[in-house]
Parts: sequence; structure tokens; C-alpha cells
Amino acid sequence: MLFFDTLALMELLNTRELAYTILISTGLVAGLLIKDLRKDLLSILSALVSKNFLKLYCLFLSYNFLVVFLLKRIGVWEISLLKDTLVWMIFAGLPLVYKAGRAKKIKVYFIELLKSLFALTVLLEFLIGLHTFSLPVELLLAFIMIFLILLIAFAKAREGNEKVVGVLEWTILVVSMAVLLGEFNYVVSHTSEFLKWNYFWQFWLPAELALFLIPFLYAVVTYLRFEETYSMVAKPRFSGPVSRYCRLVLPFYFYNDLDGLRRWRIAAFRSKPKSRFEVIESIKLVKELIKEEKKPQFVNPSEGWSPYMAKAFLMRLGLIGGNYVFYYDNEWGAVSNRKHLSDLDWMANSIDYSVEGNRHIVTQLKLRLEVFDKSKVGDSHAVFLQYVRFLFAIISSEELPVRVVESILFGKKASASVDGFNLIIERILYDNIYGGYNLKFVIKHCKNCLK
Repeated sequence: MLFFDTLALMELLNTRELAYTILISTGLVAGLLIKDLRKDLLSILSALVSKNFLKLYCLFLSYNFLVVFLLKRIGVWEISLLKDTLVWMIFAGLPLVYKAGRAKKIKVYFIELLKSLFALTVLLEFLIGLHTFSLPVELLLAFIMIFLILLIAFAKAREGNEKVVGVLEWTILVVSMAVLLGEFNYVVSHTSEFLKWNYFWQFWLPAELALFLIPFLYAVVTYLRFEETYSMVAKPRFSGPVSRYCRLVLPFYFYNDLDGLRRWRIAAFRSKPKSRFEVIESIKLVKELIKEEKKPQFVNPSEGWSPYMAKAFLMRLGLIGGNYVFYYDNEWGAVSNRKHLSDLDWMANSIDYSVEGNRHIVTQLKLRLEVFDKSKVGDSHAVFLQYVRFLFAIISSEELPVRVVESILFGKKASASVDGFNLIIERILYDNIYGGYNLKFVIKHCKNCLK
């Protein structure tokens, strides 16, 4: 019986699809048999079939059923494309839905999605192409592709591997182009076999399905962002009346501005509005800040720096400032990402950058070096000095004082006044089992030198 089932499967799938089925099934079985992997694999599988995901799958299937129905009504889909449609839904559609759920920059995500549609089409034609090779050859190609994709995922999870990721992506492109060239050569030599409309619709099917999926992806992202916000404003963090009012008005103000909704959520977590009036005021403030970012106000150099210019001073060095937000009283600020100086490890030495001031003017710039790996103290201080020099050169034409340079290299406290700025180097020891310390370089505008 198993023999006949296998034969039926081989008749249904081409050698390329069969090769991927074999490798993926082997990987799942190996994961279940290996004790160290079984627990993680089972937790992942159980999460993928949880109640919320099952609802998502039902909506996903229903939506695609309507899309297929529409395509059939306009005459660009037929039952012979059913297998290709199911393969696309499993191996391309669902991954796009998962990726949409993790998207941080919504506009960037959808722009990149549109750019990748052609590449997605090429990739899927590699998977369900018009012509396939023998099963041993397809198994080898499938192993190479899966191995490269896993390497890329591993490399992207660690900072400083951009060049490695680029090389691996180019390798995938070269392998794919080589395979497509072989297929193209076969198609050209057997042109009469492929001059049929069903092959034309088969080639464009992935792009069509991906384009029709975009509204569904936007609906998923919108739902998840609002659910995140509603969970944040729920009791006991917010009172019942305020929580219900937020659910009522937030869709009105942010229905088409998910980035603004995320900013409001972060701001509201800090300020915790206690009335309807404060909720509306907090929403208006976020809207005003978004407008100011697009057209920053001029700041007289004698007063300080524009927040939206200051937080971007070190963007070229990979330190990208976050949103300029309210802290407390009249204090505002923005903090950059942490840039690790070695492998991506929470114990690795790192640098971050922050700005502080009031609503309209930044008056302090801060660079911070966090040291946990004491075996790389000297190198870390030297790199930190390069960042300090770069920052100081942006705001002043003067040289960094020798005393400041030595203090940074040796990790000692110091201060100096140069070109109307007060420069401060501070060292704070960590009182924990890991030891370590942070070294801060602070530039205070002259009006704040006495504070």
C-alpha cells in the first residue's frame, strides 16, 4: 500500500517538488528523532497550530479561494493550476504572512515586497519550473539551495555579516540562473511543447497571487498593530473608561498610519494618559512630531542643535537615532541602536549614541561604550575614540584636546571646555556578577555647561 502511495505521489509531483518534499520531510523526521532538537521543533510546531494561527490559516485560505475564483472568472486560472497554486500558498504565501507580522517599518516592508515580486516569481519558477532534471540532480540542487538559505538566515541574525550575506545571495542567484539557463535551453529546443496558454498562465501565476495578497497582508499588519496597542492600554495599566476610549478613537486617527500608532503606543506607555483629554493631547503631540520631522524647525547654533539633525549625526557609522520622545518634565531625547564591536552577543562590547534636550532643541550629545569583554578593552577604547573624533568634528572645527583623548584611551574621568562646549568623560562601574563598566563621552552646549 505504501508503495502505491509513493508511486501516486511521484506521479503528482515533478522531480523538483519531490526533491524538496524528501529533504524537508527528512529534516522534520531528524528533528523529531534528535533529542536536543525535538523540544524546540515541537514547540515551534505547536505554536504554528495554535488557536490564533488556525484562525489566520482559515482567513488565508478563504481569501485565496476568493482570489482564485476571481482569476477563474476573468479566464486566467484553470484547474490545471491547482497544484501550482497550493505550492505557492504553502511555500510563498504563508511565509509572506509570517514576515508581515514581524514587519517593523510598514512602508519599507511593502516597498521591498513589491521590489521582490519579480525575484519571487523567478524563485518559484525554479521550484515548479516548466522543465525539471532527474531526481538525483534535483536532490543535489535542493540541498544546495536549502543550505544557502539557512546560512543566509544565520548570517542575518548576527551583526557585521552584511558582506557574507551579500556573497551568499549572489551565490543563490548564480545557482538559480544556471538552472534557469539549463531550463531555457531545454525550452528553446522543445519550443512546440510550451507554446500553449496554460504554460503562460503558469509562469505568471506567482506574481498574480502575490499582488492579490498585498491587501490581505496589510490587513494582517493593521490588525496585529492595533491588537498590540489595545493590549498595552488595557487594565490595569489604564483605567477602564480610558482604555475603552482609546479603542474607540485610535482607529480614527491612525487607520492609515501604523508607524504613528506605534509611536503613540511608546509615548503612551511613558506618559499613561489618565483622561480622555490627555489621550487626545497625546495623539495630537505624536501627529505634530511627525510633521516636525518632515520639516524640522531651524535652530540657532548658539542655542543648540535640531533634534532631527542631531540624532542623525552618526548614521554613517551605523548608529541610527530612534524617535525623539518626551521623557519627563521638559526633558526630551532619542537613543540609537547598540552597535556591537564583535560577534552579536549580549556580552560583547558595544557603542550607542543618544541626544537630550527640550521639545525643540538638543543641548547634549552622548556616546557610550559598554565593556563586558575585558580581553578587548584596548581595541574597544580605540574604536570608541574614532567615534568620538567623528562626532566632535561634526560640531566643531577644533581638535579634540589631548587630555580628552588620553582619558578615553585609558578609561579615566576628565572634562574640558572647547569651542563653547563642555566635554565630559565619565566611567561607571557595573555592580553585578559580570563586572564591566560603561564609558560616556558627553558634549554639552555652552548654555548647559554649568549644569
